[in-house]
Amino acid sequence: RQRLAVRVTVAGVISVLTAFGGIAVFQRQQADRQAERATRARISAEELIDFMTFDLREKLKPIGKLELLQDTQDEIDAHYERLDVTDDDPQVIRRRAINFFNSGELQSSLGDLEAAERFFREGLGILERLVESDPDNPQRHQDLQAGLERFGGIKVDQGDLPAALKAYEESRGILEHLAVSSANNDDWRREVAVNLNKIGAIKFDQGDLPGALMDYTKAKAIAEGLVAANGDNTR
Repeated sequence: RQRLAVRVTVAGVISVLTAFGGIAVFQRQQADRQAERATRARISAEELIDFMTFDLREKLKPIGKLELLQDTQDEIDAHYERLDVTDDDPQVIRRRAINFFNSGELQSSLGDLEAAERFFREGLGILERLVESDPDNPQRHQDLQAGLERFGGIKVDQGDLPAALKAYEESRGILEHLAVSSANNDDWRREVAVNLNKIGAIKFDQGDLPGALMDYTKAKAIAEGLVAANGDNTR
């Protein structure tokens, strides 16, 4: 009888453990499904944000719909405000930076130069930190270079030539690094030439004619080298 009682007790314990194990498995499956749904929802939200950030914005800018751009920007800003500020996903962080640049360009168009400056500085700070955290990733350097070009362009439009020159020269340093480190560097060399022309134009406007001539000459030499090496390439 004692053996029977022990067997019954053990069987009971096993049944309880099995039941709990089944519950645990079910709970894990539920959690996995919820996590998967959350991931899908986030991806959908980011795709919508990308559309609003890039496609819709590019359609509204040429027709001067600043009020619609402001409404769109407000919605995007609200989205990022709702995100966890500790989110360390590089793509989310990169999108935040791009959003700051878009906000800066919009505020510049609306005449709020102080706000525009603040937004651009925020965006550049994010991109600089991304480069520091992943220095061997060419995309991080490309993003920072593009951000500096946008900042330089806005500063030219605002008439702040010293700030524009500084941004373009920092951009050129990154471009030259990419041209050296990239296996297919013709595109980067072409971008260096374009950048040098921008720098030359600013120096010309500042009255630095020797400096402007030097940069224009460097740009011309790069362009001629590209033509000589890629005669069939009409780009």
